[in-house]
Amino acid sequence: MPDPPVGNEDSIRESPITAVLVPILNSIIVELDKGDHRVAVDRQMFPIPTRDGGTLKPDIFLWGKGSPAFPPIEGTPLSKTRSKNDKDAESARHGQAVEEEGPPVLWTWCVLPIEIKTERK
Repeated sequence: MPDPPVGNEDSIRESPITAVLVPILNSIIVELDKGDHRVAVDRQMFPIPTRDGGTLKPDIFLWGKGSPAFPPIEGTPLSKTRSKNDKDAESARHGQAVEEEGPPVLWTWCVLPIEIKTERK
């Protein structure tokens, strides 16, 4: 990420970058004819449970299915994962689980978690 102009260090946020990058990644996936097996999913607001009882929220989750490496599942998650209502979205911001649309977005189907960082540190 290039350095922002002096005085605008706080102007670059991860969420707008993610909002632009997810459709670009999904366009590449479709162009490579992998749309039935892969999808980039915006996960910034939705915690994914971990084995130790915690949760993580990668900015973008590259979701996969259709090979022996992944358990069988029907459907594909929405590329912009949404909770069913604003109350659920507020719960997600506070690290609580929410009910989502589409098949699960869990580590079992993770091809690659993608983190976007806008600060050098």
